Amino acid sequence: LQALDVAWDTEQGRWYHLYPDIDTSSGNGLHWTGAYKNWNSRCAECHVTGYEKRYDPRKDSYNSVQAEIGVGCEACHGPGEAHMSWAKQADKFNASDWQGIDKLGLVPTHKVGDAASEINLCAVCHSRREPLGADSPPEGADFSDHYRLSLLRESLYFPDGQIKDEVYVYGSFLQSRMYARGVRCTHCHDAHNYGLKMKGNALCTQCHNVEGNPAFPSLLKAEYDSSGHHFHAENSEAAECTSCHMPERNYMIVDGRRDHGFRLPRPGLAEKTGSPDVCTACHQDKSLQWAAGVIQNRFPESGQKSQHFSEVFASIGVSALNRSVNDLLKIAKDIELPAIVRATALERCSG
Repeated sequence: LQALDVAWDTEQGRWYHLYPDIDTSSGNGLHWTGAYKNWNSRCAECHVTGYEKRYDPRKDSYNSVQAEIGVGCEACHGPGEAHMSWAKQADKFNASDWQGIDKLGLVPTHKVGDAASEINLCAVCHSRREPLGADSPPEGADFSDHYRLSLLRESLYFPDGQIKDEVYVYGSFLQSRMYARGVRCTHCHDAHNYGLKMKGNALCTQCHNVEGNPAFPSLLKAEYDSSGHHFHAENSEAAECTSCHMPERNYMIVDGRRDHGFRLPRPGLAEKTGSPDVCTACHQDKSLQWAAGVIQNRFPESGQKSQHFSEVFASIGVSALNRSVNDLLKIAKDIELPAIVRATALERCSG
């Protein structure tokens, strides 16, 4: 099957082209008949449940099958036959009659409440990656054993790690201090209805408040949802936590996706590296210098002036090669930096 370049906009009631600014002419891999628009190899694994690719290299064709269209229970929880048996006859259910299940007949694809195993499960689809094998791995398999994660390449991310191309969340989340402190997907997202667990700033203030959250003892306790922190009118769009800390980019014209790096606004850094700046994205009549001055005045003790890896990433190709390599190696050796940043520095050492 091949995926078309047009889609129906359910809100505006129109057909529209998904990629009007990309060359999708015949012969290009991005043409609807090309390899990058092949459903079986590029799309199906994350849009169906129980997928088997079944590619025949001799015929260069697919005989793919799936258990069901869409993301169902088994996509995350594994085969559900034993669980259905338990649900129908719990009093007669014997877990020893099955292999690899728990007392409820469920396949333990991840440890409940364990951030690493939960994120590992979600990352399979919510990441820009290359498969290492021909077939889809079993639910709960280690991500790194089956996929190679795309690093912070210039075509995919801005120098400071903000999302540029479609990278599907995981790569930006790995850069965040929230990931480093054990925050997991279901702290914010409801895994069963695809929505957020709370609306507006309430989602953030479940942890970011004057009482804090015992699950994250290192979190600074303060009143964040107030004009004393965000310096904007209460209940305005500018006062939303996501406006400053999770900038949004549109993909396929109508699909807005937020960066999950949870960064501090740093207009001074944006001026040096060419990365997007959330302040002047709204205050379009102002300069980056103006925005940097405001941040400095409002938060003089914050980390917004500290050296950042993006200054090195942005300078590659500008400064002398030997200087760049030394700076990149310094980043790669810095254990305080996220692993994806350090790995990117090593990758960039090779040119």
